[in-house]
Order: sequence, then structure tokens, then C-alpha cells
Amino acid sequence: MKKLLWLLAWPMLAANTVSLTAGATTVAPGATVTVVASYSGTAVNGLQWNLVWPSTVTAMAVAGQAANNASKTLYCNSTASKCLIAGLNQNVLTGNVGRFTVKMPTVAGTYTFVPSNPLGSSTTGTPVAVSPGPSISIKVR
Repeated sequence: MKKLLWLLAWPMLAANTVSLTAGATTVAPGATVTVVASYSGTAVNGLQWNLVWPSTVTAMAVAGQAANNASKTLYCNSTASKCLIAGLNQNVLTGNVGRFTVKMPTVAGTYTFVPSNPLGSSTTGTPVAVSPGPSISIKVR
């Protein structure tokens, strides 16, 4: 019975997701890669998340197409590891919400990027549970 309840609940738990994709998965040392954060699921008009990546990576963030279309602004801390999308309207977000220009290290290795602690806000201001998507890895060779 517990397995049946878990299977029935799974679609509701996984419905709202912040995911990452990379423009390349193998790059030269010191290369620049675009990493895109996307949201899918229940309509939200605000969104926040953390990105966990190695300290040897540097990044710059800009709002993605979905944020621009909804007249929202992307705010990130100086390392682009904590981000918030907000705006003084009730326009909803879905799709590409942020783009990160990532400068990869000059040392060969595999570098992992992990979305974490996402949370959405509904058009009425109530919290919307959001799950982080899977991590992505970029290899420097």
C-alpha cells in the first residue's frame, strides 16, 4: 500500500522543477560555457534557487527569455550561486528563466553543477514547492 501511495504522489512532487542544461559537456581549459536554468510546472510569478558549483568556476547571470517575457528581473549574488526572479506584476514564468556565462577552470577535470533549494511564488503570493532537477557535469580536457 505504501508503494502505491508513493507512486500516486510522485507526479505531484516532480511536477515543478528547476533544471539546468549546458551548451557543451566537454570543453577546453579556460573555455566559456552557457548554462541555462529552466522552470517547468505550475504557474509561478516568482522563483528562487541556489546553484552549487566548484569555487574555481566563475559565472555571470542574465535573465532568460521567460523572465524577460514576463517582465521580471533576475537578481543574483556576486558569484551567481543564489538567484531570485521577481517583478511587480502577476505575469507567470515558464521556460528559460536564467542564462549563466560560465568561465571554466584551466585545470582538467569534471565539474558538476547542481540546482538546489528552489522555491516558487504563486500569483497570490503563496509558496509553490519546486524540486531541483538533476545535476549536470562539464568536462575540461
